[in-house]
Amino acid sequence: MMLDHPESSNAAYALQMMVMSVIVLSTISAVFETVPSLHQEYASFFSASECVFTMLFTVEVLCRMVVSKSCRGYVCSISNQIDVIATMPWYVERIMVHTAPASDHSHLEKMAGSLRTLRMVRLARM
Repeated sequence: MMLDHPESSNAAYALQMMVMSVIVLSTISAVFETVPSLHQEYASFFSASECVFTMLFTVEVLCRMVVSKSCRGYVCSISNQIDVIATMPWYVERIMVHTAPASDHSHLEKMAGSLRTLRMVRLARM
């Protein structure tokens, strides 16, 4: 399929390059977010960009699932499992923040931030 074989067409190659660019931008953003002064000054930017990156990755995962020959084949693929796991921290963090007591949530953000590093693993598979 086009999404699985970037060499199949110019559009597939362009899509692959776009996904790789978004992964790199997401990773750079995550690294800069770890700098305390940047995190404080640009907290809303980092939050919004993480949301946008997650939505883009979610759309990509869902598109790959839809065009796969079988849902089971998609789910059983290690590289696809990495994609799904790398996309989940944002959702898990949102669920935990909204369901946890209204105390300090910084430990949840740190945990989710650690899981975001899985996105870099996606570059290796591409």
